Formats: sequence, C-alpha cells, structure tokens
Amino acid sequence: FVRFNFIMFLLAGLSWWLFQPALSCAETAFQCVFFALLTGLILIAGHRTVNDPNPNLFTGLILGSVLGKLVLSLIFLLIYTKTVHPQGRSFLVLFFGLYIGYTVYEMKEMIKLSRSQVSHP
Repeated sequence: FVRFNFIMFLLAGLSWWLFQPALSCAETAFQCVFFALLTGLILIAGHRTVNDPNPNLFTGLILGSVLGKLVLSLIFLLIYTKTVHPQGRSFLVLFFGLYIGYTVYEMKEMIKLSRSQVSHP
C-alpha cells in the first residue's frame, strides 16, 4: 500500500507540474491524501472482516465501499468546486485519475483478500 501511494503521489506531482499554474500544489496534495486515507480505511476494514463467520459481511463491505467511496468523492468534489472554484479542468482530470487508480487498487487487494479467506464450516 505504501509503494502504491508513493507511485500515485509521484503521478499526481507530475500532473501538478504539467498543469501548473492551473492546479495548486495544495490541491494536488489534498486529493492524494483524501484518496489514500479513504482507501486505507477500506482496506483495514477488509482485513478485519475477511475471516468473519458471516461471509455476507465481507461482500457487503466491498459493495458498500464502492458506493460509499463514490458518494463521498462526489460530495467532496461538489463542496470543493463550490468553495474553492479551481481553475480549469485540470482539477477534475487529476481527481478522477486518482479515483480510478485507487479504486482499481482497492478492488485488486479485496480480491486477493477474498482468495486468502479461511473457509468456515
């Protein structure tokens, strides 16, 4: 997870450098931290629920995390664009690039967790 975050922060830094001055360094860092924390919390919850006796708990976590991440991201995007008024579309490009990257990574890790699940009688 740390290595993936490092790669995503590098890609975000590269996009900040390419889109400068339309995208501030603070906006770039804030987006990275937002997705890193959200994905980290979801993965921690996945590790805690994968071996639960109720198999529906892990499945519900996966479905709920995808929907919850989408809703939280859209709320964050709406509030941020209404309060900060970012210049241009570079903010949206970075935001959805990070969203897709972190969601793909999260699903890949959840699939690995489900395959390593201990079977319950």
